[in-house]
Amino acid sequence: MKDLHELHYLLGIKVIWTRGGICISPRHYILNLLYKFALTDCKPVSSPLDRNLKQDVDSGATVCAN
Repeated sequence: MKDLHELHYLLGIKVIWTRGGICISPRHYILNLLYKFALTDCKPVSSPLDRNLKQDVDSGATVCAN
């Protein structure tokens, strides 16, 4: 076994060591995915779909689930 010192990146996720603990940030990994699939000019949304909408399996129609 080798001591590789503090971890900084693991599978594209940045690891930040602080006095209070360890923080992880997938920002670098997500940015690489956006560049890879040419999605850097896309607009961010908090939720792309209404959580109350369901789609009917047979017809493909959108049905309100109240």
